[in-house]
Amino acid sequence: MLKTLDILIGVATVMLLFSMAVTIITQFVANLMQSRGRNLREGLAGLLKQIDPNIRVEVADKIAETLLKHPLVSEAGGKLGEVIHREEFTTLLLGLSAGESATTLEPIAKKALDDLLAKNGITDPSGTLKNIRAASLQLEAASPELANDVRHGMAILQEARSQFVAKVHGWFDQTIDRVSARFTVTARIVTFIAALMMAFTVQLDTFALVNRLSIDDQFRDAVKNGADKVMKDAAAAQQASTTAGAKPTPSPTPTPNAADGHAAASTPTATPAATPPPSNAASTGTTATPTPSPNPTTASAQTEYYNLLSDAGLITLPTNWQTWRDKLNWAKVPGILLSALLLSLGAPFWYGRLQDLLKLRSTVAQNDALQRCIRQTNQTPVDGSSGAPGAVVNVAVAGEQGDPNAVG
Repeated sequence: MLKTLDILIGVATVMLLFSMAVTIITQFVANLMQSRGRNLREGLAGLLKQIDPNIRVEVADKIAETLLKHPLVSEAGGKLGEVIHREEFTTLLLGLSAGESATTLEPIAKKALDDLLAKNGITDPSGTLKNIRAASLQLEAASPELANDVRHGMAILQEARSQFVAKVHGWFDQTIDRVSARFTVTARIVTFIAALMMAFTVQLDTFALVNRLSIDDQFRDAVKNGADKVMKDAAAAQQASTTAGAKPTPSPTPTPNAADGHAAASTPTATPAATPPPSNAASTGTTATPTPSPNPTTASAQTEYYNLLSDAGLITLPTNWQTWRDKLNWAKVPGILLSALLLSLGAPFWYGRLQDLLKLRSTVAQNDALQRCIRQTNQTPVDGSSGAPGAVVNVAVAGEQGDPNAVG
């Protein structure tokens, strides 16, 4: 039992270390492609197309892009915003049409937006905005205990009651659900490609790893001890960051659970998830489970682990092209593909599994030690139910032998 657990612990630790690298690559690619912002832009453009089927696709895309580049919504560097609230979407569209926005539309796009609002009951966007602001102030004065987004939503419903608002409120959440599904597919593809690149680059063969762990007791013990060190260093890093009052840094594995009408963080790892913002916010990020921030000690433990695997011939770092090419053969391909699939599960998955396996091993080891102690010492016969010494039971011998004390 302990041997099987040690093998599983070794596999989980290796996958955790390399999946951390996969999450970094995935996050870099996602930021470079602006994947979240692009998916959100397409979703908002689709919502505009749903509100007014006559609006052209390129015009709807331009309006949505202008919204996501608004200073209140955009990311650093003027990148497309990744989160927008339903009320923000409504008021920013009114502001664009009324000419009261920090960003402006091209004449063709502005005319299309004016027509969209007019067809759906908003003929005076500027006056409607003024009424919404006035109603919001009145609500704040009358009910200061209400949250700002609640007051703003009530003001919109009160002063901008129209088919436009009805359609936005009726279709916004469903649109963001579709955005979530599209981003999930994109995230999975990017994650698997990054995992495949990582497994192929280091020639990580899961089958060879399991075989080595099964037959080499010394290597298995070294891997298990390395797992304990990695987890202890990670726990120490988390404790240090908590003591300092800093938030743990999330490792970016886009796990497929993207925008669902709730604003969420961008990447997954392995500590408690952040509290979600209000339910009327749209985001294309994934729910984050942050892992402890790396520190020099943890990095050192990871380096030692990489060296251990390299010395055992289980990975081949591409430091020497000739050596790397000589060690690559077709027999490793199935194991490399399996490694890619396992790495694509993400760092949060392997972090949690490693924690569970280490706890289980500790419990099994304690029970095993207790049973071995019992076997190696003289014990009084014990009753299985109570644990108290029991009476000696005379077992009758089967056969023709009778009881000489029997009467009758």
